[in-house]
Amino acid sequence: MTRKPDATVFHSLDLLRGIAAVAVAGRHFNEQIYDILPSSHLAVDLFFVLSGFVIAHAYSSRMASGLGVISFMKIRLVRLYPLYALGTALGLAGFLFVVLTKGKWLDWHTVGASIALGGLFLPAPRQFSATGFHLFPFNFPVWSLFWELVINFIYALIARWLNNAVLAGIVVAGAVMLWFGADAPKGLDGGTNFRDYDQGALRVVYSFFVGIAVYRIWQSRKFARFTLPPLVCAAILLAVMAVRPASPALYDFGVALIVFPLLVLAATRNPAGRWVSLCTALGVISYPIYVLHAPMLKVYARLLEKIGSKPDALMIAFEVVFLIGLMVMAWLADRYFDRPVRSLLNRRA
Repeated sequence: MTRKPDATVFHSLDLLRGIAAVAVAGRHFNEQIYDILPSSHLAVDLFFVLSGFVIAHAYSSRMASGLGVISFMKIRLVRLYPLYALGTALGLAGFLFVVLTKGKWLDWHTVGASIALGGLFLPAPRQFSATGFHLFPFNFPVWSLFWELVINFIYALIARWLNNAVLAGIVVAGAVMLWFGADAPKGLDGGTNFRDYDQGALRVVYSFFVGIAVYRIWQSRKFARFTLPPLVCAAILLAVMAVRPASPALYDFGVALIVFPLLVLAATRNPAGRWVSLCTALGVISYPIYVLHAPMLKVYARLLEKIGSKPDALMIAFEVVFLIGLMVMAWLADRYFDRPVRSLLNRRA
């Protein structure tokens, strides 16, 4: 007999999500933190697994009770769009500031098309991309949020038929897609630009639906002894991201295929105990830090111009301080922007 969905808070999953988000932000700032965690691009695959687990936990029973596709997608858009819009607006402001202050030529038709498509949460084709390189030119990491919405929509369409046999078939098909996605010079480090945009679709299917499978295993209470303390789960995640593999394709495929589903399952089975506050804080800032860090890259670059070249130890210290500042900004954005805006949207909906 399986337990019904409840108000369980998976604090260890919040811990993993927060660490992954900070790692992604760190890899985009400078080479020092990137060198420490060279495989931090795999955080996106972990996000997809976590998303599948949490979506199944929160909505599978509601889907069975009649929650429609449109209503479900409204819920997901209300959750994701406010901070997405803020990050995109900040990225646009930074883009215009750099271009106009440096006297570069600006194609306003392309910029306008990028703004319109970005406002609709859609990637810009190459000819309509303001940078000519990124799918989301004003906030490049949000390519994964687009695929998150796509897979959410697919899940909502098939939820009523998603028995274990169908789920197993999708997971197997997704694993094949994942292998083709990993079979690249940089493994699964792709999806943000026009050279490897197809990796997004190849990465999301397996990870999201295996997250649903992990939820069903958790719900059934099978393998109850398969558990790890929160800090051990965090250490495993950091160790996985710290590896610089000789074969990125094989390594990335193995981590996304096996390690992350098992890590998520193990993390759901052990209460956070004294670490609840830390887990909660990292969970709160995980989404805002992911969606807001790219616009801050221009601020970071300007600060680097001011301080000039320094020894590696000082550069790492500077990056850590900047990341801490970014984490504070993410907390403020969640508390004073995202929550009030989502509350307003929910009331109007």
